[in-house]
Amino acid sequence: MVGPLAIGEIARTLPDTIDVFVCSSSFEERCVVLPRALANKRIKRVLVCSNIDQRTLVGGYARELGQAFRKSVVVDFDSGNPLTIADSLLKHLRVAAKDARNIVVDTTTFTHEALLIMYKILSDSHQPGPELIFLYNPAIAYSYHAVTKDEVWLTKGLRDWRGVLGYPGEFDMDKAHCLVVMVGYEYERSKLLIDLIEPNLLVLGKGKEGESVNLEIQEVNSHKYERLKVMFREVREFDFSCVDPQKSAGDIAAGISDLQDFNITIAPMNNKLSTLGLGLLCRQRSDIRVVASRANLYNKDCYSKPSDQCYVYRSPSLE
Repeated sequence: MVGPLAIGEIARTLPDTIDVFVCSSSFEERCVVLPRALANKRIKRVLVCSNIDQRTLVGGYARELGQAFRKSVVVDFDSGNPLTIADSLLKHLRVAAKDARNIVVDTTTFTHEALLIMYKILSDSHQPGPELIFLYNPAIAYSYHAVTKDEVWLTKGLRDWRGVLGYPGEFDMDKAHCLVVMVGYEYERSKLLIDLIEPNLLVLGKGKEGESVNLEIQEVNSHKYERLKVMFREVREFDFSCVDPQKSAGDIAAGISDLQDFNITIAPMNNKLSTLGLGLLCRQRSDIRVVASRANLYNKDCYSKPSDQCYVYRSPSLE
């Protein structure tokens, strides 16, 4: 894990030629920060992932991303149908990754679901495969018009939830059900998800002190976490890294190490680096089911402010 690095240093830390660059359009300005920094670099193929059901929301930045690179291909997703995410990624990654020595992914504004599906596809590809490099631009602030911690919000409501393709877990009728929530800013959506799933055991994970991308963001996360925790009678807790996927994987594993008598479901609701950590763990733990959820409303007008930093994560060998 490398970082945080200044945005201006990123191009120099990556291979001289990037064979495949994958990014995602969003209503967040953060979706264009790293692509802008790499626009003058030699890149053979660019895949711009975009939700066709949200074109009015993400269309402007999708066009900018498409125009920033000469050899770009738009990869259409439908956020309401995860099969389109898997099918589109399989189709385009197979072509783009043929003979590629490296694949660089800007994880910043992918949904947790799409990022995990893509990681599964890349990690299940035949070996030896290309080097996988994941980038992440952390926000310097979320819900930046809020005055108090209680006014901070990213989403409202819960539209639906579902298992993430490629992470079905294992279900034993004789075992009780444990839900693990990797808590972030979204207090309301987390609570609604817990109420719907009604687990026998609830485990809440929060970002470690000193292992978060920003002190102010960590403080708001901790505030949201405490609000969520007091809503439920019995809660087990653990901490995880928000800056290093390999550390995150180890932290999650330690947090659930004594839960052999439970069916385990994990909901990643923190940042993309910790979500990658969950993906890493699931390569070793096929018993873990992963779920994703969609909100009714997104705080698109002041969701986040991009920072001038980036984390670079080179995935270990996937043999």
